Amino acid sequence: MKARVLCYALNGLGIGHVVRVRAVTRWMRKLAPSMGIELECFYVTSCDADSSRVFDGVPVFKVPSRVTIKKANSNEDFVYAARDCVWAILERLRPDLMIVDTVPSGTFNEFIAVPGIDPFRLCRRRAFIHRPVREEAAQKERFLSMLSRYDLILVPDLAENTSISLPHLPAERVHFCGPIISYDHSELLDRTAALAALGVADSPLNIYVSTGGGGHPDADRHIRAICHALQEMNDAQVLIGAGPLYRGEKFEGRGIVWLNNPEMGPYLRAMDVAISGAGYNSFHELMLAGIPTIFMPLTAALDDQQQRALRAEEAGAAILAKEPLGDTLRSQVQLWRDPIRREAAACAATKLVSQNGARSVAERLLSLLR
Repeated sequence: MKARVLCYALNGLGIGHVVRVRAVTRWMRKLAPSMGIELECFYVTSCDADSSRVFDGVPVFKVPSRVTIKKANSNEDFVYAARDCVWAILERLRPDLMIVDTVPSGTFNEFIAVPGIDPFRLCRRRAFIHRPVREEAAQKERFLSMLSRYDLILVPDLAENTSISLPHLPAERVHFCGPIISYDHSELLDRTAALAALGVADSPLNIYVSTGGGGHPDADRHIRAICHALQEMNDAQVLIGAGPLYRGEKFEGRGIVWLNNPEMGPYLRAMDVAISGAGYNSFHELMLAGIPTIFMPLTAALDDQQQRALRAEEAGAAILAKEPLGDTLRSQVQLWRDPIRREAAACAATKLVSQNGARSVAERLLSLLR
């Protein structure tokens, strides 16, 4: 049996939506042959990252992100044109399954039916990855009404860890699958192998610095402030994972190493401590790898990074950074020099995030195609 899967992953400041959907489709492609399914996958995305580095060679239809449209001072005609492009792709390809992440109506509201056009009628089955969003967005009438139009709602968290409740939907259509992460435990390299793969020498203290996908407007400012705060730590090495959307200057300095990998998940055990944004993917990857972290929650339209970081702090796996990033940050890094304290935090982190739900999601989605 042949099946065509459309992966719709909007993105603007980061690559989180793409990474989640890609983690699921990787497993779908692994499992499909044993189920007698020949998959044809493609993406429709507004993500501005280099598709050759992010999308696993899967064909990509690119529409502009709202961030790019705003920067270009384009008018609403451009938004409508992007919406029309998505409609045209659906009309032509008519997928057996469409997977949508985070925003059920689409980044341009292109999945909302209008007179004469109902985009969802062009897809045999539809699944929505309901990553937790800010309460004010999740409770909007449009958001809730759109959820009812999906055949399957996948919540990438455990039921006990999330406030998401969908009493208006049948229980069999909602699946709490645990975090969807881009890699599994078996793909984690040990410290020596990870450093070798990154082409980086070891040091007494490896500090990983990240603002997520790199597109946040404060990314350059935060990275500079962190490096300035840590410049007096002569035995420390600052390893910067700027992300594929980073457009700031890659400045030089003692002990500063810029990493070129678009994703860092499998290499995180090369690190002693991390200073990172608390976006969905950054958070779950660091916790799964057991990396003691100083979380620096960044502002986002839908994502409540502060709440996520507080959960890790309460569990003993992390602490929250305090601005300005100066003496306090140095003091916080010093806390993690104690190997006993680091080990306790690592254990707390892996208890907080102990599994990757990508495989179970892939199995549920493949069952929709049978």
